[in-house]
Amino acid sequence: MHETPDPERVKTLNETLSRFGYRLHSFEDIHPKKFQSIIEDSEARGINMIVHKMILMSLKQARYGVENLGHFGLSSNYYTHFTSPIRRYADLLIHRILNIAINDAINQLNEREKKIIKMRYFECKTQMETASEMGISQAQVSRLEKCALKQMRKYL
Repeated sequence: MHETPDPERVKTLNETLSRFGYRLHSFEDIHPKKFQSIIEDSEARGINMIVHKMILMSLKQARYGVENLGHFGLSSNYYTHFTSPIRRYADLLIHRILNIAINDAINQLNEREKKIIKMRYFECKTQMETASEMGISQAQVSRLEKCALKQMRKYL
């Protein structure tokens, strides 16, 4: 989970950002879009690396927990995280739940749609396995995993 930043840390961040001409108006009701707009503006000014780093340092560190506290940076009330390549029991449970949901959605598709999904999924999966065998980095394999999921989502 990635909780809402601590108001004191946001206040400190605001003092630092003010030196670069940025200002956060509310410390209690901060929204990630404000951070994003500052980062985007700082890119145009060529100071984005330092500004982005300061913003990241003001945020709470990600942590695991049983309560769903959402994800501040994604502005989402619901969030789960998967570890990879090591699977933890909590991740295994989430995988099982998602499998049930995906299978229910797939069962509602006609045979042609199911065939297209399988074909595209296996194309991406083959690319992933080949990449892994060739020693391609985990980041590149993750991009291929996203490709497989993206193809599946087109039809769900």
